[in-house]
Amino acid sequence: MVAGYQDGDPKKPIRALGSGTGGLTELNEMFEDNQAMYGLFRTTDRVDDITTVKFIYIVWIGENVKPMSKAKVSTHKGSCEEMFKPAHVTIFATDSSDLSTKTIMDKVTSASGSKSNVM
Repeated sequence: MVAGYQDGDPKKPIRALGSGTGGLTELNEMFEDNQAMYGLFRTTDRVDDITTVKFIYIVWIGENVKPMSKAKVSTHKGSCEEMFKPAHVTIFATDSSDLSTKTIMDKVTSASGSKSNVM
């Protein structure tokens, strides 16, 4: 699920921009370099032979977002987190390389403890 500001303006309301089942590739295609956007990504993690669902909250501030827009977006942090609950991990991204499978799973496994799980 991806949400962003109406007309790309942080002074306007946040609205849903899309959702899908295409995984990380589809999610990355939705984020734009000149926009501040938010996303919620669902993945799974395996802990002690049990598959668990994990949600990743993504704060996307594209590389070409104007400084004043970045400042305005930072004031929305708390209210946006509330809209995207429950999330197990938060990722701040500015580029699609920040949202690779490895990056996401490293954060998820660190947060869940499965990264250091010794059997």
